[in-house]
Amino acid sequence: LETPKESNSAVEEKLEGPKKLTSGAVICGYMFCSSTMLIINKISVKMLPVPTILLFIQLLFSSVVIKVLDSLGFLKSEPLEVVKVKKYLGVMLVFMLNIFTNIKCLEVSTVETVIVFRTCTSLAISFGDYKFLGKGAPSMETLCSLFLIIVGAVFYAITDKGFDFHIYFWVFAYFTMQCTDVLYIKHIVSSVPMTSWGRSFYNNTLALFPTLVLAFAVNEHTKLLKILEEDGLSVVLIIMVLLSCVMGLGISVLAFMSRALVSATSYSVLGNVCKVLTVVINCMIWDDHASPIGVGALFISLAGGAWYSQAVQRRQ
Repeated sequence: LETPKESNSAVEEKLEGPKKLTSGAVICGYMFCSSTMLIINKISVKMLPVPTILLFIQLLFSSVVIKVLDSLGFLKSEPLEVVKVKKYLGVMLVFMLNIFTNIKCLEVSTVETVIVFRTCTSLAISFGDYKFLGKGAPSMETLCSLFLIIVGAVFYAITDKGFDFHIYFWVFAYFTMQCTDVLYIKHIVSSVPMTSWGRSFYNNTLALFPTLVLAFAVNEHTKLLKILEEDGLSVVLIIMVLLSCVMGLGISVLAFMSRALVSATSYSVLGNVCKVLTVVINCMIWDDHASPIGVGALFISLAGGAWYSQAVQRRQ
């Protein structure tokens, strides 16, 4: 894949929103959303174990909010056009599968398991950055930092007493989709001029129908009706689902803004390093987390991510 040069209008649109945001604010906002979204989704899917329907609600919320704010003139979001829809169908599919496999991982495994394998994507994405997106070859220091990430991940898997093929099937599915998501969407962001709000609107809107079909295909609608009949809707559940929708909208828009500002590998590492806060929060709020040895292995991977960031900065 060759990355076309961006037009001036495309560059100007990178940070467009209700107000133009600084690069630092965009990155910090993305890291905050990325740090907390895993925890919020984990709690939500524990309380409402229908992950595909939860995803549909989040997509619908983001799509409607963006459209309403665009209609009121608070932001600019491109309307659906046949030409752009065709280009974004692949993005939508990758985006939807990435979120779906992420939520399935959270349903069957711990937050730490999801984080440690997400961290490993940096190595594959670094290669993809070089091979497909025209970035320079990784330096020896960069490769060493990425190797440290892998060491932590392998050590985590070895010490994981809860190893189960079904769990790791979803983990590796998420690993594959995360790599594809970062590299492919980075290519589209660089080649299709749109506002970040427009990209988010396209992604969420186009993913609605296939997500709903998937929910019916796996019979989640029946499961949801049974849950509602037996337990009803508690105030806490409604708050958690609404919070997951708000954070989903935030990470959707800020992720596109961040992709336009940094390389695919740097974007991946940003998401990995900020997971330190996720681990701390997860260990504080409940017992559903990895062993102390597993958490230690996770921090080895996160240290590799931090080292990678420093290596890239020194190289630049």
